[in-house]
Amino acid sequence: MTFWLEVPEARNLSQAQQEIVALSAEQNLIVIGPPGSGKTITLMYRAYTLRNQYRVDPSRFLIFVYNNVLSDYVQQLVNHLDLPIRNIPTFDSWCRKYHKVNLSTFLPEGLDGVPDFAAIRKEVWEHVEANATDKIYDFIIVDEGQDLDENAFKIMDRLSHHVSVFGDDNQQLYQNGTGFNKIHKILSSNSPPLVRFFPEGFRCTDFIVQLAAEFVETDQKLAFLQQHPDFVGDRQQPELYAARNRADEMRKLIENVQVRLEKSERIAILLPSSTFAPELSEVLTQEGIEFEVTQNIQRKTDMFFSNTIDFDSPRVKIMAYPSIKGITLDSVLMPYLERENFRSTFSLDLIQKWIYVGISRTTNWAYFSGLSGSIMFHDKFETLSNQGYLQFNKYSTWSDSQKTKSSQSVQEEEDLTDLF
Repeated sequence: MTFWLEVPEARNLSQAQQEIVALSAEQNLIVIGPPGSGKTITLMYRAYTLRNQYRVDPSRFLIFVYNNVLSDYVQQLVNHLDLPIRNIPTFDSWCRKYHKVNLSTFLPEGLDGVPDFAAIRKEVWEHVEANATDKIYDFIIVDEGQDLDENAFKIMDRLSHHVSVFGDDNQQLYQNGTGFNKIHKILSSNSPPLVRFFPEGFRCTDFIVQLAAEFVETDQKLAFLQQHPDFVGDRQQPELYAARNRADEMRKLIENVQVRLEKSERIAILLPSSTFAPELSEVLTQEGIEFEVTQNIQRKTDMFFSNTIDFDSPRVKIMAYPSIKGITLDSVLMPYLERENFRSTFSLDLIQKWIYVGISRTTNWAYFSGLSGSIMFHDKFETLSNQGYLQFNKYSTWSDSQKTKSSQSVQEEEDLTDLF
């Protein structure tokens, strides 16, 4: 039995899921739903159904997942449905292979020596546009489509008889991603695609719902709040901890991880940059806590990392924010919440979406921490604390602990104002 992903039988899918699975491939399809609405499971069952219904040869269909972490996450479901794992690449891995076979083995690179994915997609699209005369796929299904660029969908529309795209604009984490309005236009080359919506996300505590809602666009907040059904189970107030220094932040983080492990929870720690992976790995190792670090934030010289993530184990997962998409967990911890630590993006709006995605993947509890005086999104955290949805804790000295309960209560309000 898998630890992280529960694989439902087809008969146990919701009515909305079953209806989407059964839609014909005569028109392209767009499916939009909030976090935890079952999009990934639904698209896998749709691929299974289309393959069997139309007797599609394995060489003529693809399922594009968002990243290798999600591929590892759905492995149990892939095995259950007997889908060939080679048919479930990321779009960029497929694109690189196409480029090497049809264009050149020398891939465009960025200044840092890593593949320039946008340039590769552009060159592949130019080749497909100029040379593709026949459809080489019967269907392509895409998970988290909002983070692929326009060239990706032009390629898919040209090469496949049918394209199904699943996603959510609120979870677009990259500036070159394509919103669903543009996706709809691109996939309308023959006829407009069908559009379906999932009505509900997963059942999570009202604390988590309110936390996530604070990080979505104001005009979408009400709709988001209405998409989550009531939670049944223990409720625990999320926590923000303002640390004296990094050692103090790590101490508090370890305390919380140990508490969550005692509850046998599925736990992820999200990092703003790969820079912090070695430091956090060493701290966890010293405390005897078993963990895994996703490959996309590893450094080749580090000893802590494996090539895949084992979602059949209860080990703590250390991930970059984008890697958490599509994954459901019990508790998420987000340390290092200072602006300068988010080095891969200059956009505060995108960082806000990263935080939103991190919160929205957990059902039970969220934890935030950073150095006192430097924590990001102070206005949002202050609002949540004042409304009772977030517990604020600040480092204390020996003299602090001698204060009376009354003075502590007054001081906490002052600390919250001065914290950021």
